[in-house]
Amino acid sequence: MIARRRGHEGTTVLKVEVLSSGVCGQIKIMKSSGYSMLDKAALKAVKRWKFKPARRGNMSVTFWAEIPIKFALEGGA
Repeated sequence: MIARRRGHEGTTVLKVEVLSSGVCGQIKIMKSSGYSMLDKAALKAVKRWKFKPARRGNMSVTFWAEIPIKFALEGGA
């Protein structure tokens, strides 16, 4: 809410290790939004996500993905 009131917008790009179980392993900030509040919110959200893991043959494998998280305020009435 604080970031919204201050009008903060931007995109945080995360590099996410997706484990073979589909949960996040390591997460690194590749590009900051310019606001630590937004970057922290992106990290917190992605840590809770469940992914469909990559496959090699019949086996699920760990992989890295770059994920952009865009924070944008929508115009009001």
